[in-house]
Amino acid sequence: MKNPYRGLGLAYEGLGPTRRSGASGFSGATKALGPSRPRGFGVLENPEAAGFPGTANQVRRVPQCGLAQNMATVVISNDTDLLQLVNESTDVYADRGKKSIAYNVDTVISRFGVAPHSMVDFKAITGDSSDNIPGLFGVGPKTAAKLIAQYGDIECIVQQEASITPAKLREKIAANHDLLLRNKQLITLRRDVPRGYTLPDLTVVGPQYRGLRAIDVLASTGYL
Repeated sequence: MKNPYRGLGLAYEGLGPTRRSGASGFSGATKALGPSRPRGFGVLENPEAAGFPGTANQVRRVPQCGLAQNMATVVISNDTDLLQLVNESTDVYADRGKKSIAYNVDTVISRFGVAPHSMVDFKAITGDSSDNIPGLFGVGPKTAAKLIAQYGDIECIVQQEASITPAKLREKIAANHDLLLRNKQLITLRRDVPRGYTLPDLTVVGPQYRGLRAIDVLASTGYL
């Protein structure tokens, strides 16, 4: 039986240093941060910049808890970093008007050529311009997907680079071990961030939620 809770949470990115700030060569996200944006968690609506404490990392805990309690989870975000969260009970909905996409496991595989759990490796290779994470120069999504299909993950790609063809691709990987491993570390959402709330705290009740964009999106797409 499905868990009866039906909740909603909103994650904000905040100002100040993050775990990415101290990463060698990382210059910070290109997304503008409003001066009054609070850091913390209260509803999952547009949690930008995965990896910032109190934001996307907080979002990561909701699907984790939902899966443990047999509860479906939907994350509303245009940040493709969050596609690593997709699993059998968690969808990511990219709210882009007429071009909106509901990502489940099959949709991620169809669009990117890799399973959701491999999106961290995929983005480590291709990079993420919105977060100023440079990819492997000249290596596109198709080549990244092929490497992951053949070798599994960044660590195996680095360890088995001698067998990679063509030679130019092998040379690029050999020259960028640190970049690839650092990228994966930055892109991977942490699972140990304290939640500071329980799932019942996110229950949607009362008229104050009427007209909230997240509620409208979930209702219009059949999630509610």
